[in-house]
Amino acid sequence: MLTPMNLSVFQRAHLLWRSNPDTRDEKASYSLEDRATGRRRSETVINNFSQEHRSPVSKPRRTLRSENGDHEPIRPTARRAAVVSTLPDSDLTCLSDTIASMQRNQPVLSAEMKRSRWNFLNFKSKDKDRSGNLKLEEVLHRWKTKDEDLTLVSTLRELTSCKGENRWHRNGSHTTKHSSISAPFHSSTSTRERKRQDAVWELFTSERTYLIDHLLVLQQVFMEPLQELQCDGYLLAVDVRSVFGNLEEVCKVSLDFCRALLNVVEDKTSHHFGCANSIETAFESFGSVLCPPYQRYCTSYTNSITYREELKQNEDFGVFLKWCERNPKCQRLKLNDFLVSPMQHLTKYPLLLRHIAEYTSDKSQNALIETTLLAVQESLKALDGKVSWLTHFQFLQDLQSSISWPPVYELDTKTTLPEPLRHALSIQPCRNLIANPKRQLILDGSLSIVENGRSIEIYALLFDDMMVFTRPRKGKRKASEIPSSLKRHPVLKDGTLLMVHRQPVALDRFMVYDVETEHASSLGVKNAFLVVQENRFQQMTTITMLQASSEDLKRKWLTRLASTAAQWMEKHIYAATSISSPCINRKPDENGLSDQELLNIGTRSRLARQKSVEPSDDLSNETFSVTSDSKSPWLELNGCFIDP
Repeated sequence: MLTPMNLSVFQRAHLLWRSNPDTRDEKASYSLEDRATGRRRSETVINNFSQEHRSPVSKPRRTLRSENGDHEPIRPTARRAAVVSTLPDSDLTCLSDTIASMQRNQPVLSAEMKRSRWNFLNFKSKDKDRSGNLKLEEVLHRWKTKDEDLTLVSTLRELTSCKGENRWHRNGSHTTKHSSISAPFHSSTSTRERKRQDAVWELFTSERTYLIDHLLVLQQVFMEPLQELQCDGYLLAVDVRSVFGNLEEVCKVSLDFCRALLNVVEDKTSHHFGCANSIETAFESFGSVLCPPYQRYCTSYTNSITYREELKQNEDFGVFLKWCERNPKCQRLKLNDFLVSPMQHLTKYPLLLRHIAEYTSDKSQNALIETTLLAVQESLKALDGKVSWLTHFQFLQDLQSSISWPPVYELDTKTTLPEPLRHALSIQPCRNLIANPKRQLILDGSLSIVENGRSIEIYALLFDDMMVFTRPRKGKRKASEIPSSLKRHPVLKDGTLLMVHRQPVALDRFMVYDVETEHASSLGVKNAFLVVQENRFQQMTTITMLQASSEDLKRKWLTRLASTAAQWMEKHIYAATSISSPCINRKPDENGLSDQELLNIGTRSRLARQKSVEPSDDLSNETFSVTSDSKSPWLELNGCFIDP
């Protein structure tokens, strides 16, 4: 029940007034002068009450001097008077008397009572981590492990109870059962068969050890305690998903796969321990069920590495890791060792299956094992390709978000445009050019571009079909906005943003010239080379002089430009026409081609087009054909590369 002390002065006055039926029901009539007098009395009481209980930091109330010399408070605003006048069926005279009597009996308010009733607006969350590591250490010291899932406990007991006693060795109608894995085999069992059975047993035990000693330790010792601590308000800044990925999903599919392998070693219906049919059944859903969760885990592992590097600055997380790693189940292994174990374990499946096939004498059984091995290898190859593709495509998307494309009139400052057209031409239509699922980044790095006698630092990106020149622009990303794939990038890891400096160069419409040292010195540059861009009519349109920081870096760029252009020509020009490729089925780096030969290959695109007949009328479907003329149309330039 609410007492008068819990109510405001107006609520108490209203409650007292409503509790007095005589006063409420009295219908006394007052004149206008009496009503005005009562109103002034009630306003004076309210002003005095507010002045007595206002906060110490408030300014003193202004007063006016009356004719008789007394100080009177200023009449309150209409807003304050409205508080009293809005009470239902109120009589201002009676109400003012009630307030005055309550004011005389008002006790002195304590500091706690003077506190604002709206303190929740200034509420600040009490982070349990603010007291430092000591409080977290105390919580970890009193930590009690929760009860494990009974279903999981039962399954693990079933897996660990299998110790090889059920390895049956059949020789005709005679059957012998060995009590343990180390027990001697029946004399009729050949050495090759014993090795095959050991290989099958190793397939099961390796999966069981991986599940119990790695995945479940990672889940039960590291991830689940972290989640429970976050429920209690600790380590809230740590993103569990960024550290552990889809670990729970990986544990589930690995547990199911371990059960399937348990059926292989406990199959008593077969004449052979670990027969090929059982193994084939166990690996039947390897590519469709087991690989997809591992694909998601491997894709997020790179971002997990970057995120864990950032968490090293979190002292509480460091305390938590030390506490986890002291657990006897860890066997002195660190968190990084557990997180990398799923990817390492995937590579063991082909080796174990190949080991089984090696000691399988029966041809039909061996054929089944070989078929299973081939399917597993194809699945892992597809998994590796998907992981690499997804990782690279994510990087291209993050790279694209860091690059802006200026309007065309900023790239070509000599052009004058009418003002109405500037808005229409301010946005490039292909701003999402870089993040193409089929595009590959071959090489990127810092270079200098020489323009008007001065050197400008740029960041060049060589893709498998074009080359883009960018430069740093003003402003940087906040540390929290930097994508995970760029946090280990040598240039963009600090939030640097880029802007396209020149239009992209197509690899089928460019030429590369190496500037010799003596000619570069005369121009005041060093380690320089030229990139000449041309249009579809074989007209040179743009010349760009690039400068590397060292001679080795320049040779690296020249080699990559030549080999990338050659690969593009093989794929898109020579494969679609009858032109004989100068490097069909040849990998320049592996066949010992010199830099000069690589440059020859890299500039054959212009040679192929210049020997062609005029383009067809349909400019969108340009065709190429080569004449028998073998004379090179290139001109000799001093200090520049020449196609022989």
